[in-house]
Amino acid sequence: MIEEKVEYSEEELYHELFSELWGYRASAFFILLNAAGSAKEAFFLEEKLLETLPVSPGVRQEFAAFRKELRKRFPGISELEEWKRKELGELGDNGIRYLSRISPGFPAALSRIPDPPIGIYYKGRISDLELPAISMIGARSCSGYGRRMAEEFAEAFVRAGLCVVSGMARGIDGISQKSALKAGGKSIGVLGCGVDICYPAENRDVYEALPLSGGILSEYAPKTAPRGLLFPRRNRLISGLGKVLLVVEARKKSGTAITVDMALEQGREVYVIPGRATDALSEGCNELLCQGALPAFSPEQMLKELGYERRQRGGTGTLPEFEDSLQREIYEALEENPVTIEELACALEEQGRDPDFLSLNRKLSYMVMTGWVTQPAPGFYARA
Repeated sequence: MIEEKVEYSEEELYHELFSELWGYRASAFFILLNAAGSAKEAFFLEEKLLETLPVSPGVRQEFAAFRKELRKRFPGISELEEWKRKELGELGDNGIRYLSRISPGFPAALSRIPDPPIGIYYKGRISDLELPAISMIGARSCSGYGRRMAEEFAEAFVRAGLCVVSGMARGIDGISQKSALKAGGKSIGVLGCGVDICYPAENRDVYEALPLSGGILSEYAPKTAPRGLLFPRRNRLISGLGKVLLVVEARKKSGTAITVDMALEQGREVYVIPGRATDALSEGCNELLCQGALPAFSPEQMLKELGYERRQRGGTGTLPEFEDSLQREIYEALEENPVTIEELACALEEQGRDPDFLSLNRKLSYMVMTGWVTQPAPGFYARA
């Protein structure tokens, strides 16, 4: 999570303005940037020069309307920049950080892909963006076999010190990320909407746990609703953040093929879990294998080929490594007998803590995801 107030440079402010306008059309921004030399100069390019650039009339009209509206609201440059600083400050208050392509902490892996984003909006630990990672994708309507493979491979990856990157979609994506978090590892979710929107709603538990152990990112500005045209572009960020791409389960004709093509364009190796010849949910995987993708027969085989070693499950009897003191106190206050959140709050108050219910609920959700707390019934919690 963001732990300190961020001071944005002037250039970062104008990068964010373009992210707000063209989060789905970064190539247009880079054309303007190359012509002007800086994001600020690009924003104030003269109309005559704009007409000479290789962008479509529709893009020019969109930019002209956006700029006209902002000039109407903010007659002076200082007013415009002050408004943008305030807006970004308010995002920071909600745990959202904007990282432009020139900002410290912007993931190096994304700066090197053929079609980099203008910037990203991020909720989570900035340092986790540089962790060695594997991207996992697959069918939304997955089989029991696909679920089992996603869980097994994701757990193995995080136990080997890798971060699992996926799109938090229903099916394989969400299952992979939930398994990674439950195993005590890190995961990053790449959304096709604003990072302030949980989509799909059924993965709310994953959405709330990710910023505590990894993060959530998007190149689309907050409040951007999920739309079909936004998801194919976000897939290049999923493949771009990982060292390799693993396809767990996929039909012959599916969106998985788009991500695979992007991974190959980015120079990433593609691994595929083989499936049964008669299973429609494995037709896409088996076809990829015929086209030269690498087979993933087991997590151990794949990790060995990548140069990583799986750490075995099992503890030494010591307490788990908590993110903060409140998590530790929650764990110590819980017992094997389930208690309600109200009873837990009372126990913490006796220890001198006075956590609000929202914070307590978020911590419990995360601890359930990581496996240190169980939820045997709705509203009841116990030590695992």
